[in-house]
Amino acid sequence: MHKYKFSLPRLDITGMWVFSLGVWFHIVARLVYSKP
Repeated sequence: MHKYKFSLPRLDITGMWVFSLGVWFHIVARLVYSKP
């Protein structure tokens, strides 16, 4: 993974954004389903 980070920094940043958005949506979904 280190090689990819050095080779494709943009891809790593995009991955971080996707991961963050995924966690955000997961938390929001749990809150919505928990309290409809």
